[in-house]
Parts: sequence; C-alpha cells; structure tokens
Amino acid sequence: DRTERTTIEEYLIRSEQMVEKAQAVRNIAHEMNNHLQTMSVSAELMPLYLKSERVTEAAAGCERILRGIDDMRRYTESLMEDAKFETKLVECRIKDVIEEHLFTIRPNRIFKPVQFTTDFEPGLPPVRLDAGHIKSVLYNLYKNSVEAGSGRPCEIQIRVHYHTDENM
Repeated sequence: DRTERTTIEEYLIRSEQMVEKAQAVRNIAHEMNNHLQTMSVSAELMPLYLKSERVTEAAAGCERILRGIDDMRRYTESLMEDAKFETKLVECRIKDVIEEHLFTIRPNRIFKPVQFTTDFEPGLPPVRLDAGHIKSVLYNLYKNSVEAGSGRPCEIQIRVHYHTDENM
C-alpha cells in the first residue's frame, strides 16, 4: 500500500532526524561538562585555600569559576543565536501539525508514561502559522507536564476549537 509506505518513509526520516539531534545534544552536553568540571575543581579547592589563608590561590580559583561561567554563557548564547530561525508562516491545518508532531515525539522515552488524547473540532479551517514554532511550543508544554508529574503515568489532552471574531 502506497500510504503505508509513505508513512514508513516519513517515520524513518524523522527517526534519522532524531538521531542527528541526539548527537548534537551529546556534543553540547560534552562541551558544557568540560566547563563544569573546571569550575567544580576550583570550587572544591576553595575551602582548602581559604582555611589555609592561601588568598592568591583562592582568588585564582574564583577567577577560573567566573571565566568558566562566562565561557558557558557565551557558548549558550551562540547556540541560541544559531538556533534562531525566521518565522515562516504558511497555510496549514493545525490538526495535521499536531498529529504529525505527536507521531514524531511519542517514541521519545520521556513520553512513554504519557497517554496523549486529542479533540479536534470538525471542520477546523486552515490557518497561517509557523509549524516549527508551534511544535517547539507544544514540545516544551508536554515536557514540562511530564517533568511536573515526576515521570508518573499521565494523560495530556489536546483540544482545538475554532472561534470566529463575532463569537469572542
């Protein structure tokens, strides 16, 4: 069946994209850990320096910590700058955007305890939106919900209804 083949191909493409994102996250985490390790060692030595009145070493340790914090801030700022993308408004169906997004995130281990339910008003009109931005917002909402529940099984309900200006 052609539809099934297309669905499988889309799933494989999304799986590859998730693997690429996971590798990028590992690289970022590695870089951040390098900075944290240097700051951690300096912080651990601080009480020893202060207790033995080794002010010069304590000051140098503080400087290493501040440099590490500054390096991390610059690194994260550059990541955020690189991650910015222009808003691209296109006409689409919000139901399709949400269903596609749920399809791609359900395999993620943090969403294993989640039962997603959807309720879309019939006949929703197409809307102009940036699907990437909407998916990002939804992902953060879902993730925050799971974290707030400490990973316990839960249900996340997604309801979409349309209101015209005269009904508001």
